[in-house]
Amino acid sequence: MANARTSDYVVWDAVAGAVDYEIELVRTSGEVEKTIVQTATSILVLDLISESPTPVAFGDSRKVRVRARETLGAGDWSLFLTFTLVGLPAPGNLRVE
Repeated sequence: MANARTSDYVVWDAVAGAVDYEIELVRTSGEVEKTIVQTATSILVLDLISESPTPVAFGDSRKVRVRARETLGAGDWSLFLTFTLVGLPAPGNLRVE
């Protein structure tokens, strides 16, 4: 499992002959929350979780998988990448000067 911030990207290798890629955001329970189709081989985590039917908060985990598509259909799904959404760390060295 990976930690991800909203400014991070989920990235995958290009597939020769692919027209576009189908990306699924899945709850840890297995329910598909969102499907996105795009031509790029990366997606911003913020774009992935935005407008999700179920709000995603810091500490929540989600799974994502990708498959290449062409004019005749889609290839196999990738393995799932599971990530936990994390916020920025707390500022350190708090002091009075």
